[in-house]
Amino acid sequence: AQSKFTGPRLDLSLAVDQAAPSSHRSGMSISSLVSPRGGVLKQLHFSEGSLVGKGLKGYCKQIIKRPKWFLTVYTLAVLVPVGVGGFFKGFELESDFGAFIRADGAAMREREAYLLAIDEKSDPDGKRRLSEVQRQVFTDGQREVHIKDWQEDRPPGRRLFKVGDDWVEEEEEIEEPRRLQDGTWAPGRRLAAMFIRKEIYILHETKQKSIFDEAVLREAADVEMSIRNLPSYQNACLNMTTSEAKQIYCNPGQSVLAFAYPESTTQESGKVLFELNFNGKGVDMLPPDAFLAYMKSEAEQLDPSRNSRRYFPSSFQYPELGSSVEDLEEPPKAIRTKWSFQLKVGESGTPMHLVKPEIEKVKEKWQEILKGEIYGKFNEIAARREGLNNFYWYNSDLDGYEVEQTLFRDLLMAIGSIAFVVFYLRLHTGSLLISVASFFIIFISVPVAYVLTPMSKTTMASFLSIFLITGIGCDVVFVFTDFWEQSKGRKLEDRLILMIVHAGIGCLATSITTALSFFANLASALQPLREFGMFMGLCVMCAYILVLLILPPLLVVRQKSETEESKSRIIDIASGQSGALSSTKKKKETAMTKLMFALSGWISACPCSILLVCLIFFIASVIGVISGAELSTGIPVLFPPEHNQVAGKEAFTQFSTEANLKNIPDMQGVVCRADLLGGRSAYCDLHWCEAVPVEAPPDASFDSSDEVTCYRSHLLRGDNVNIGYDKTAFEDCDQVEIVTLLGSNQASSRPFARTQLEMLNEEISASSWSREPTQDAVFYQQTPLVMEDWESGKATVVKFYEQSGSLKAFGPFNGKELPDWSASNGSIGHCWLHVLCSHGTEKVCAPNEWQKLGSSRYTLNTRLLAKQDEGPQSTPTEEDDETIYALSPLMEPMGRARRLQSPDEAGITQMQTVASAVDVTILWGIRAARYTPLVGAPSEFWSYDPTFEPSSPWAQRALRDMCTDMPEDLAIWKAKCWIHRFRDYLADRGKRFPSREFDTDVVDYFYEDSIKAHANLWFNDGKLVACKHQFWINVGKFASAEKGLEEMEKWAKYVDAKNAVASLAANAAYASGSVWVRSEAEKAIVGSTIDTIIIATMSGWVGVLVFTGDVWLAVLTTAVVLVVICGLAFFIVTLMGWAIGPIEVISLVVFVGYSVTYALHIAHNYNEITRYDADVLSSEEKVRRRKHEREVKQAKRKQKAANPADRVGEEVDAVELDVEQDFKVLPEDFTPQQIRQARTRVSILHVGGATLSSALSTAGSSAFLLFCTLSIFVKLGAVVVAVTTLSIAGAIIMLPAALILFGPAEDAWYKRKSRELVQRLTSRGREGQEAPLLPPDEEDEGEGEIVDEVGALS
Repeated sequence: AQSKFTGPRLDLSLAVDQAAPSSHRSGMSISSLVSPRGGVLKQLHFSEGSLVGKGLKGYCKQIIKRPKWFLTVYTLAVLVPVGVGGFFKGFELESDFGAFIRADGAAMREREAYLLAIDEKSDPDGKRRLSEVQRQVFTDGQREVHIKDWQEDRPPGRRLFKVGDDWVEEEEEIEEPRRLQDGTWAPGRRLAAMFIRKEIYILHETKQKSIFDEAVLREAADVEMSIRNLPSYQNACLNMTTSEAKQIYCNPGQSVLAFAYPESTTQESGKVLFELNFNGKGVDMLPPDAFLAYMKSEAEQLDPSRNSRRYFPSSFQYPELGSSVEDLEEPPKAIRTKWSFQLKVGESGTPMHLVKPEIEKVKEKWQEILKGEIYGKFNEIAARREGLNNFYWYNSDLDGYEVEQTLFRDLLMAIGSIAFVVFYLRLHTGSLLISVASFFIIFISVPVAYVLTPMSKTTMASFLSIFLITGIGCDVVFVFTDFWEQSKGRKLEDRLILMIVHAGIGCLATSITTALSFFANLASALQPLREFGMFMGLCVMCAYILVLLILPPLLVVRQKSETEESKSRIIDIASGQSGALSSTKKKKETAMTKLMFALSGWISACPCSILLVCLIFFIASVIGVISGAELSTGIPVLFPPEHNQVAGKEAFTQFSTEANLKNIPDMQGVVCRADLLGGRSAYCDLHWCEAVPVEAPPDASFDSSDEVTCYRSHLLRGDNVNIGYDKTAFEDCDQVEIVTLLGSNQASSRPFARTQLEMLNEEISASSWSREPTQDAVFYQQTPLVMEDWESGKATVVKFYEQSGSLKAFGPFNGKELPDWSASNGSIGHCWLHVLCSHGTEKVCAPNEWQKLGSSRYTLNTRLLAKQDEGPQSTPTEEDDETIYALSPLMEPMGRARRLQSPDEAGITQMQTVASAVDVTILWGIRAARYTPLVGAPSEFWSYDPTFEPSSPWAQRALRDMCTDMPEDLAIWKAKCWIHRFRDYLADRGKRFPSREFDTDVVDYFYEDSIKAHANLWFNDGKLVACKHQFWINVGKFASAEKGLEEMEKWAKYVDAKNAVASLAANAAYASGSVWVRSEAEKAIVGSTIDTIIIATMSGWVGVLVFTGDVWLAVLTTAVVLVVICGLAFFIVTLMGWAIGPIEVISLVVFVGYSVTYALHIAHNYNEITRYDADVLSSEEKVRRRKHEREVKQAKRKQKAANPADRVGEEVDAVELDVEQDFKVLPEDFTPQQIRQARTRVSILHVGGATLSSALSTAGSSAFLLFCTLSIFVKLGAVVVAVTTLSIAGAIIMLPAALILFGPAEDAWYKRKSRELVQRLTSRGREGQEAPLLPPDEEDEGEGEIVDEVGALS
């Protein structure tokens, strides 16, 4: 006990060689250093006869006897349970980035319950329904009248059942009539097919100013064609869909490019100029103004397939006719395409047992197509960075698959990490077997911890454990192998005992302390962080246990496989082999030992300077963190900013979600000539004319923007005979009917009638006209007119009007009598003249062979013919009534006939003032989980609330009151309260509210207003069991956490006040808002992060205290850890500029435990070393010898510089200086300062190399994370490298400097006082209590013979 052995020696032979010649060293119990004869257990303070001593010695003997048996048993004992547990537990990756902000709190649980409950909605008959299916019923006296949608032939559709994540739907189609053999026609059959719907969205976002640039659209069209031409895509669209008619949903799909690049067929004659097939396969682009005008015209005729929101961002509206896309202040920069596949899974009525296998077969084939050629093509297109557009995509199946594929590619970086770690282990251990096996031991701890951790899903942060445990596990391996190598010269059994005890205790200290710091994350409010902390803590402990069990027999196997030559060098002094000691060569110092020795010398030379630099760094880090820290908002970004999962999802947020089309859109178009003759018999989607520039104005006062220019056709007689352009041709007509077409955006009626007559009077000298100049001209708007400049190809689109009631001119003309034949044949005497006018345009329509009408230039300047649109107008809707009800005091039901004004017109609501406003939902009947478990999923996410009884009249009144006379401070600008619609429904039928036949009435209401009712009502067994009211408020989704929590508090108080006065049947309502979840999580991040860091730091302090037993040493180690954490925060906040979010919190909190590891090794070894340790004495002698050698060399240089010619004197002085010095050191020779330096030096020599190797392996393996795609890996990789650098610097530089200056003594005063206090309290000392560092000459008598033997051998 007096010469306490504290660890294997770095250079035992050197210690013996230096100690043996010294006669006064005989009292140091050299046997305790080199002889295992009954002394190893004693050195470790274990009695030979104790249970621990016997067990340890017996275990080591068995390992030496049968090491391979132990390896096999341990390996199987680990792999078999892990394999079985992993099989039953399974694996599910959490690809939802929002999971990272899943914090404890009611807001999160209630929102999660609401979202999950949405998927379980069903009709009163128990069937889940398509949102677009609608059946309107109202009572007309004694009968029901069924009203269909605006498209009478809409096929009915409904959802039947759900298989996995896919709904199986049913839709009927009417087959075309069939011609029978007898020539008669059979009516078309009604076919019903079952299908699953799969959708792909792609988005083209231009890098240019506008998406309407021709080169931009051309590139996008080529991209879509390249995808649609893929064989697998063609197979899915043409062969797997329900019918040929439904192929239009995927080829071309809902795409702007289908309208921009139609295939056209030119008509050589007639009224149709060309026919268009909007399939996106055309070569030439239709001018943007033209196809936008067409889409706008169709949308205004209630064609939902042309709605701008399907293709463009929500903020974009079709430009008004006459304005060009080039004039838009903020043109759209993105377009969206939707491809929908109705994959047939069977005919209606097919038995379920036959449908389900077909569904699985179709889904499997779809997955093969989607994840094969299509996904590969998507990645290929997205990788083209030199194009004009960014390409993004979304598909529910591809979303998670893309995350998995990216994760898989990033995990391939682990191969580089593995190679680096194995290579470094090979360098450090000198054995390929040990290096490869050690890595296997470390790596297997990850699946062991995964099986033990009760996680329902695995977040991507958990994959970081592969890289973290590599460094932590390597640290344990390096310590074990270093102790093994440093104990060479002993018997195999003693080496095992020393390694297991010393390395095992040292690594147990660091492993438990590190694991405790990871487990401290269980105090976090973020469940993913708790799960990650628990997972990593288990990884650390599993790695330690596996190394402790498997590595010792592995080292024995390696030792036994060495050559006989290496075995002969094993020194066993106790066996009496004196020749072994004398013949053994002195061990060479390794490069790592030299480095550590030099480092300890440098630290000893300037400890004050080192601590001063550390203090400045600490202060600068604190200032930088305080001044630069800011919180991250929203879901953490796990991918690079330009990745599809980040930039793509952000781009898709610009677009609204639109319902599936109910009818197959018409993809054919007709473009007619503007210079129609003989009437308009064909339906025209567009009109087209060739345009010429307007002549320059005659002077500055002439307003060319108001000029009207007309061209006229030749005169056409009633029998369609062209009688020419000459004015005399009118003399053959008794009357001329003028058909006028006008292209204009701002024409006025009465001035145009006057101007029209002025122009015609120049051409026609008529006796009278059918309309006076003061009368208004009446026009009807037709489809748009496209005026194309043939030379430049530029097109202008204007509104196109046809004059109602042709203007007529009556003869005789030119003052001449009518011809005789006109009286007998009136149809021939009735002539036609067509006039095409343009007003207020830069170019005018000038048809070939038509002549300009009039010789003068004309302008209009009065009231408008068609009122100009002033932007989007608020159209009163039935939903607005709900907002009026919500913000007004209790009022009588309006009924359908009284729905006349919008909330704005009523003057009771606010306007929307924020972009991306959030919604707030008040729910009844849906009960959220009562608590969030520490780790894993709750037993029940949600359930129906049995206390909710909406059939009670008082419950109905509570529902109504919740959405009546709501306060202004709730900032509501839109409300949807179904209870008011239900109240109107009852009023229309002469029933009272609340209803005493609620269960029946609400079902009837559901089927009348199923779209809106389906969004707000939950049924179970035909009864209403849950419902909601929804509101939109003037709070943006990116509002600050403070603002979000403030609004949450307002709504909570409002709902609680209503619940307080509500009936027991409806007093459990609660409000849920999406922004509240994020706000609550951000608040939790701040509070729980600080708490967790404090707990983790205190855990580290307690760990150091327990394993060193020294309070002051624990304080110094914890101070180093705090400096490291502040430095890490400085790196994250100031150097990298990252906002504090969940990933950054993981970095800060998790690495508190990681940073303790290295410093604890040094502190633990420092605490175990005393002045009687042979390594302390030998290292001190080495320092003094080297110091003397430096002094000799320095004296020689000075002497040579002073007397360069006196060579004899130089030789004499050199001999005098090089006199043999006595460098022997006794334990009592140390001063307090010197013993602190010596203990610190030996601590660095003992574990500094292993610690530095561990840091290098960790940093090297983690450096591969910097090349990953996932930003979480890149960030955490940078953090690992930074924290490893800071931790190793703190452990082998900062902490040693502090120990040299302030390190505790071997038997510090507070230790003595503590022992005295315990003795007083117990009235006796502990049995077997060590005496405080007795001199080494008070050894047991039995060791005298060994000392004498050592002296004799020396």
